[in-house]
Amino acid sequence: RDVDRGLKMLRELYSASEALSAHRAIRGEIAYKIAFAYWMKREHRETLQYALIAEGANADIISVRAAFLRGFVAAARERYTEALALFNSALVKYQTCRERDQDLVELIVVQIAAFELNLRSATVPGTHTLPPEIGTRIIATDERGVSRMQLASLDSWLYAFDGDQDRAFQLARLAHHLAPTPAWKVWALANRAQIKAVFGHVDSAREFGADAIDLAETVDWNAYSGEERTALLLLAQTLAVTNPAGAVETLHRYEDLTTDVDRSMMLKDEVRLWILETHVRGLVHRIRGEHHEAFEAFKGVRAAAQRVGIVWRAVLALIEIDATPVGGRGDFY
Repeated sequence: RDVDRGLKMLRELYSASEALSAHRAIRGEIAYKIAFAYWMKREHRETLQYALIAEGANADIISVRAAFLRGFVAAARERYTEALALFNSALVKYQTCRERDQDLVELIVVQIAAFELNLRSATVPGTHTLPPEIGTRIIATDERGVSRMQLASLDSWLYAFDGDQDRAFQLARLAHHLAPTPAWKVWALANRAQIKAVFGHVDSAREFGADAIDLAETVDWNAYSGEERTALLLLAQTLAVTNPAGAVETLHRYEDLTTDVDRSMMLKDEVRLWILETHVRGLVHRIRGEHHEAFEAFKGVRAAAQRVGIVWRAVLALIEIDATPVGGRGDFY
């Protein structure tokens, strides 16, 4: 209801700005806020309509924010290749802006890295390139921040997919260092454990997982409504290899959360979150000996990942299907 009230006021304000021939930057800013309000309602057509008005105003940073929001809509529609192109377009627009917005450019680059990782394949390599204003901040590793931590983590996986173990370990370690809160430190520790595990360093993965469990017990997870809570999923995923009982307990903790994800975030209603949740549930089903449920979970992950072009996740699901004994299925995944 509050969003609807705000939308009504914003539309009236936009009409007045047109009638009074207000400066295009003013009209663009109002249009962007209308677009964002529609995004909160997940009304994609209207979001795009006003985002395009804001972007077309060519009003410096406002147009960049509008292009960024269009990338969110493309992702919500599961058009991941289009989303990556829009985030790259937003970054190009930002280079010509007079105004600087450090938080915005970091968010843009994180989304580029995320979708490069999602779409990683022979045709979508990782770029590993950063605008100087971000690169210098990451090099200054005493300056912690969520975006810089996520970027280091995402790039660690891009290097891992390239088979570059040293760079993967280096960036996973950097992400851990940059984590600004205990919840994010759990996230980064789980990431370090997974990176270690995929290169066969299971003992190191076990130690990082144990540290993450200890730290997770000190966190009030219901206090968070953002991506921090996915730390529990990442931790359960790596514990499935190093500490199966801990994986079951950690998934329980995630599923017992009573707060919801902030609606302004792309994570809300995202198929990528469903894929991760379902994959981890499949692992836990298998730990419990519930092989049919695990088999069906991994099949669902495979189908969803293939549909949106996350090839590596579909391959991982196939590996897990093949490792899940279901009597008489007669399939060779």
